[in-house]
Amino acid sequence: MSILRDRRIGKFSINRLMINDDPKIVQDIMSRCLIIEAEASFVSDAIEYVAICSDFLEVKEGEILPIYELYVENYLKGEWRFVLRGVDLRKKKIVKPKKKGVS
Repeated sequence: MSILRDRRIGKFSINRLMINDDPKIVQDIMSRCLIIEAEASFVSDAIEYVAICSDFLEVKEGEILPIYELYVENYLKGEWRFVLRGVDLRKKKIVKPKKKGVS
């Protein structure tokens, strides 16, 4: 299958501090994605990306692109993963935000 026909498309962002302070992790992330669009956001002080990535879920044509959050799990080992906003892909269930004052 042609990479441009791959429907594993999503959005994510990387903040400026991570780009400047952790370039090796950012390079590793970028090596796993084909960036289609990048836009600097002065509001969030980040670069917002649209990319094709094998870590993303498949999206049908015309659907709204899902937003992924980037989590660095072990900084020293350079371990990271994408998480679909609001969904834990490892547990395959919706994760509801915790209420304030509840732990």
